[in-house]
Amino acid sequence: MPMKIPRVALVTGGMGGLGEAICIKLAALGYKVVTTHSPGNTKAQEWLEAMNRWANGFRAYSCDVADWDSCVACAQKVISESGRSRAGQQRRHHARLDVQEDGPRELGMR
Repeated sequence: MPMKIPRVALVTGGMGGLGEAICIKLAALGYKVVTTHSPGNTKAQEWLEAMNRWANGFRAYSCDVADWDSCVACAQKVISESGRSRAGQQRRHHARLDVQEDGPRELGMR
């Protein structure tokens, strides 16, 4: 019988509001949930401990989204620590956005 590999979901901005609700729903659906937080977030560890008391498997990684190298390092760490070598290849439908000076504009689904 093949070993079942847990599904991993990465939610950026998952430590509050809608992002946190998405994290909780994904955990309830059986995903191992990974989220990112800003490097200056002083409550990240507290949030992580609270989530893991509710459902085991949450992880959180510091990531400065304004710094490309920080994003690449975070993505590599998430992939290596989650045991997934094909992360990102299971994408289904997501909206493509074009960011202009006056804000984002949806281009459609792909």
